Amino acid sequence: LINLIVFVTARILKVFFDLSGATETFFWIFRKLQLPAEVGTFLLQPWSIVTYFFTHYDFFHVLFNMLFLFYFGRIIQEFLNSKRVIALYVMGGLAGGILYILMYNFIPFYSDRVVGSMMLGASAGVFAIVVGAAVFRPDYTFFLMFIGPVKIKYIAIFYVFMSFIGSTGANAGGEI
Repeated sequence: LINLIVFVTARILKVFFDLSGATETFFWIFRKLQLPAEVGTFLLQPWSIVTYFFTHYDFFHVLFNMLFLFYFGRIIQEFLNSKRVIALYVMGGLAGGILYILMYNFIPFYSDRVVGSMMLGASAGVFAIVVGAAVFRPDYTFFLMFIGPVKIKYIAIFYVFMSFIGSTGANAGGEI
């Protein structure tokens, strides 16, 4: 719900900022919600370690993150409770943010990308939910269109694999 409220609010505000000729101001504010890879910039906006995983700009980004969160989160919620889902989502988001900053600052491949790199989106928290559900209920089965029944452990393995091979691409931060 928070992800959707932030997304809709940001998109509505963008329209008003655009109409008033202050588009750059909108993007300045929006960047304050994103997680910077650069440690110095992060120290100036430490709240971004939390706000980044509630912030989306693209409709399909928020849509697919929320669909994965909903379906896989229900598995955890069904057998444990919603507090565990929220806790896993937040811990996954925090861990993903920390890993993003560490990797961008210590792995040579990312060294020329650190300055100006920002991360946003619920993917880290959603990854934690997907993998958590697959570890907790590995034989739980989804019926996928055009494919049929698939155990979630295979969906999670595929999801992690696709993210790994994308970790040096254009959306490296999001894939990490």
